[in-house]
Amino acid sequence: MRPVHALIDADLWCYDIAFAAESAEEGDLGSSFCGMMVEKRLTDILETLKIKTFEMYLTGSGNFRHDVATIKPYKGNRKQPRPKYYQYIRDYLERNHRAHIIEGMEADDYLAIRQTELKDASVIVSRDKDLRQVKGWHYGYKSGRQEEFPLTYYTEHGEIELTGARNNKLKGGGDMFLYAQCLMGDTTDNIQGIPRCGDVKAYKVLHECKNRQELIQKTKQCYVEYYEEEDVAQDMFEENMNLVFMVRELNSDGSVIKWSDYTR
Repeated sequence: MRPVHALIDADLWCYDIAFAAESAEEGDLGSSFCGMMVEKRLTDILETLKIKTFEMYLTGSGNFRHDVATIKPYKGNRKQPRPKYYQYIRDYLERNHRAHIIEGMEADDYLAIRQTELKDASVIVSRDKDLRQVKGWHYGYKSGRQEEFPLTYYTEHGEIELTGARNNKLKGGGDMFLYAQCLMGDTTDNIQGIPRCGDVKAYKVLHECKNRQELIQKTKQCYVEYYEEEDVAQDMFEENMNLVFMVRELNSDGSVIKWSDYTR
């Protein structure tokens, strides 16, 4: 069954479209160009997926991960200034497409929550590979030099593989990809992971795991081997899992259910 409803991560739109507008060879193309490109991208996505309905999400203020992170400040290495038309595009998406602003967590988290609710009826539309840890349909539109990520379905357990000219780039989805992220960390979000554990090592450690139990065991074992002390390793492992894990459910009071609670 193909998905019938799109869940769109619009955070990156406020950057890549805005940067394209102000850095074009023809000079600053202005806000009208931004609006035109938003509509073109949205139309292309819906036509490609053969879908008519969608929800759009943007990240607001606050993020529970800032309180979780003790090893390094979460996203503490980001210093890129916002482009000139950043706010214009956010306002445009809210006004014209009823984009939802998500507070206290990332738009990505709410996409994961909605996909968990809607199951196979929805597709997450995002360039962000982190979301591919979530069960269900995924699609990534072409953007600049980044090629299209075709409509792909990941099971809850998922899969990982090594790709690239040197067979050293890990890609995949589901739990397999989630636990690989915990091993590798994420330089974009300033998440350390296990030092010197890259794509190839993460693949070798996890690719034969058959279920979540084995993934947890193998990943934690790597932390114990690196940090040596069991208590320290457990704390490091749990913190990183809570950072890389996309929230799937909320408590009745609206607070997030982190990985450490979700897996119990």
